[in-house]
Amino acid sequence: MALMNVYVGYLYIFMVYWLRWLSFCQCESSRMKKPLLLLISCLISYASCAQRIDWAIGINKWYTRSAGINWLLAHYRPIYNFQPGEKVASIGAGQGIREVVFSLMADSLTMYLQDLDPYWLEPDRLAVAVQAIYKKAERIACTSTFVPVRGKEKETQLPNQYFDKIIVENSLHEFTYQADMIQHIRENLKPSGQLFIWEAIATNPNRKHTDCGKPMFTDETLIKLLSENGFHFVSKTVVNPDRGKDAVFQFSVSE
Repeated sequence: MALMNVYVGYLYIFMVYWLRWLSFCQCESSRMKKPLLLLISCLISYASCAQRIDWAIGINKWYTRSAGINWLLAHYRPIYNFQPGEKVASIGAGQGIREVVFSLMADSLTMYLQDLDPYWLEPDRLAVAVQAIYKKAERIACTSTFVPVRGKEKETQLPNQYFDKIIVENSLHEFTYQADMIQHIRENLKPSGQLFIWEAIATNPNRKHTDCGKPMFTDETLIKLLSENGFHFVSKTVVNPDRGKDAVFQFSVSE
C-alpha cells in the first residue's frame, strides 16, 4: 500500500504538470482535458483514501493480535464488567476494533457502535474485524450482535432508556457540543445504567492533546461537566499505571 501511494504521488505530479503544459500551449481540446481531469481527480481520491486506510489501521492493528486482545481484556474486564445479555453502546467507536474485543468478555451482548463517520462500521468491514479477532482469540463463534449507528454532533441517534452501559473512549474531548451529547447519553441509559469515560487526563490545566490540539480534561473539569449534566461520579480507574494519564471514569445516572 505504501509503495502504491508513492506511485500515485508521482503520477499525480506528472499529470498536474502535463495539464499546465497543455494550458500553456492553449490547447482547448475538451477531448483531452476532460479525461485528464477525471484521472487526476481519481488519483487524488485514491491517495486520500489509501492514506486514511493506512492511518486508521495503524492505530488499532495491535488490538487484532493476541497480545493486544489479551491486554485489553485483562485491563478492561474489571472496569466494564460486561455481563451476558447486556445492551452496550460505544460513542465515537471509530473502527469498532476495541468493542469487538470487549465482546469477548460476555456472551450475547448487544453492542451499538456509534460514530460520525460510518466508513469503518459498514457491515462488511465490521464482519471482517469480528471474524479476524474471534479467530485470533480462538473462539468458535461470536454470540454478540453489533449495530452500527451514524450519530450527529449534538445527538447520539440511539434509543432512549435502552442501555445498561455506555462507553466513550478517547472521544469526549473531541465533541463540539459536549454538554448536549452528555444529556443525550443520559437519556439513552436505563435509570440504573452506567457511563464509562476513558480520557487522557492532564495533571495541569490548559494542556492540549498533541494529536488533535483539543483541550485535555483534568479530573475536576471532567467530573464537573458530567455532574452539571445529570450524572453522579462513582469511581476513577487508572488503566495503565506505567503511563498514568489514561483513566476510565465511571458515572451513574443522577436522580
